[in-house]
Amino acid sequence: MSLDLSDIEVVHGLEAVRRRPATFIDLESQHLGSYLVEQTLCTALDEAVSGLCQRIAVTLHPDGSVEVVDDGSGLPVTAGATGKTMAEVILTELLACRAQRQNADIAKRFCSGGMAVVNALSEWLRLEIRRDGKLWVQDYQTGIARAPFSPLGSAERTGTSIRFKPDATVLGPHYDGRFDAPDLQQRLSSLAAELPSTQLALYDLR
Repeated sequence: MSLDLSDIEVVHGLEAVRRRPATFIDLESQHLGSYLVEQTLCTALDEAVSGLCQRIAVTLHPDGSVEVVDDGSGLPVTAGATGKTMAEVILTELLACRAQRQNADIAKRFCSGGMAVVNALSEWLRLEIRRDGKLWVQDYQTGIARAPFSPLGSAERTGTSIRFKPDATVLGPHYDGRFDAPDLQQRLSSLAAELPSTQLALYDLR
């Protein structure tokens, strides 16, 4: 039986991640949750190695979500040539990371999949950016933006916050919906040794 073009299904972008997650992430890893957190650290680490961030906090919430907050400059919120902001590109384009400026190896180690993979593999994700005196917010559901990126109010400080809840229905039976706090603590401690001017903290509220 011969094949023709009608027999081939082409899946693009984040839908491909949700349909074939094992292509982008090790679903059998015992530390699957820690890997997702590491990918979320990518932008914060770029700020840290560039001297723009003094504190990174990772918080494990009772609802099974995790939040990464930094006090950096905040992702740029102006639209580029594609009509998307840098934040939207990082969350929706595979392997899109900010260009590293110095000490690049640290950040690159934590951006093997990119934030778009985390977004695609999450039930929901909320991005908050504090920059230029404003609070910018965008919510995603299964990798899809629920509304345009827009300012929600004013902000005195700067920084970026990303909170997400992994989608257990996509990640499969090896993901039990929990994050391994001791494993995360060990990974953050190793990072802190490489970034002595940046404070890294882990809060377990479960």
